[in-house]
Amino acid sequence: NGFNPLFTALLTALYSVLLPECGSLESAYRLGLAVSGVVVVGSVLLLHQVLTGFLRTSPLEPQQQRLWVAAAVLFYTTFVGLKRLYGLDAPFVLFVGLAYAQEVLKHGAFEARKRDVIVQGLLLGLLILARFDSLSLVAAFLATQCVLAFPNRRKLMGVLLRGLIAGATLLPWTIWSTQAFGTWMPVSAKLKTSFPHPDIGR
Repeated sequence: NGFNPLFTALLTALYSVLLPECGSLESAYRLGLAVSGVVVVGSVLLLHQVLTGFLRTSPLEPQQQRLWVAAAVLFYTTFVGLKRLYGLDAPFVLFVGLAYAQEVLKHGAFEARKRDVIVQGLLLGLLILARFDSLSLVAAFLATQCVLAFPNRRKLMGVLLRGLIAGATLLPWTIWSTQAFGTWMPVSAKLKTSFPHPDIGR
């Protein structure tokens, strides 16, 4: 039960379907690398869309806007997007985070329409599952959204419903983790919070 349950769950499903007979370690590694590559490409496309949409209303000239987008995409593809290859978890976190940003640009962050509430709440939940310690960031973000929405009751309800859906998205994993390991926290977090008396659950 590590910090990246979304990637772990996806790989487990893919391994069981594509490598049912316990394929070689090399095959499993190639499959994981292919998934990471697809996510990196997808996040680059999302980054381009988000930046283009964000700059559309800026005072910059069209050519300047294209240069800003090109510079950001270059930095992303040559540094940020490849972090997973040397131990970090950028692709899934940024892919889901950029998908949420794209949703907000298109539909707004406070709308109480059923479609927007469900999709954005689901994306926030998946963002936490992409990197579990982003839970505190999402919680702080939703708290800030509540402050900004107050006293508009409709907007406030939209934010609260997004938070509930995000929490519901986490339930299957947290229930499984608690049953299997005796704690909802990833094992490294459990070790840190129980220092100096190591406790890794079951």
